[in-house]
Amino acid sequence: MQIKNEKYWGERVETLGEKHPVVLFAQEWAERMEKEIADGRKLDDIAEKTKWQTAEEVDVTGIESSVVLATLVAVWIYGEQLRKWWNIFSQLSDEGKTANNIPGAVLSACSLSIN
Repeated sequence: MQIKNEKYWGERVETLGEKHPVVLFAQEWAERMEKEIADGRKLDDIAEKTKWQTAEEVDVTGIESSVVLATLVAVWIYGEQLRKWWNIFSQLSDEGKTANNIPGAVLSACSLSIN
């Protein structure tokens, strides 16, 4: 995992522990995406697939999923791309586009839709 903010990552790992699902999921998902990117694929095309592949191996709750995302946005070399992908991927209307115009804004992974 290519880290751009070692201090924040180290604090996250120290606080949660190396075996915490958030840490494990973040590492595994980032590494899967990095392999795909190294093979010439775009993050926008592989983020969802690799997220589900990682979810088959590491269980996280909805809230933990938000923490994984926020952590990767803050520490990973491709964090900004991931943030923009996530905001579009998870939007219900056009709020993802709006969030992408606000530095650092990430839509929550926990939402409820009642029809």
